[in-house]
Amino acid sequence: VQDTPWTALKICEVARNHKLKDLGLKFMDKLSNISQMEIGPAFKKLQQQISLCLDEPLRLKNGLAMINNTNLSYFQSEQKAELFRLKALFLERLGETREAESAFSKCLNVCQSFGEGWLSWGQFYDRLLHIACRGESAAVLREDASLELGAKTLEGLPLEYACHVMSCYLHAIYTRKEEN
Repeated sequence: VQDTPWTALKICEVARNHKLKDLGLKFMDKLSNISQMEIGPAFKKLQQQISLCLDEPLRLKNGLAMINNTNLSYFQSEQKAELFRLKALFLERLGETREAESAFSKCLNVCQSFGEGWLSWGQFYDRLLHIACRGESAAVLREDASLELGAKTLEGLPLEYACHVMSCYLHAIYTRKEEN
């Protein structure tokens, strides 16, 4: 009985990784017929559903709503951190840079040893650094950079982002080393 959810979730994950979204959704539907599920598989099911929305630009708001409506009290700290990490990715794709930054912060406040969270936050700052170095869309980076950064102008952002990138990547390496 417990093998069915695991198998369906694994197939869904592989299908999503190979960009076979219809197959992933088909197996997610099979999971909805299972009335009782342990917390681990239930979390994996939620994670896969949310990830399927992350891959579809038209479903970004649906995925974010799914995360916001999830009762976190059932999950362990690493699982909660994963949900905040996913929330940050949704917010970034929706153009909500500040909120994404805040969600990454919450992710790592919940579980500081969550290597995937550190890695994703570093990649987030890496993308911002790339934008700042090309001098594109300053409004996307910081709507009121002069207020948040004191006397620093947009020209100081690349250095700030580069520091954040390195710090996050080093934390990711450190936490993954501890896991092994």
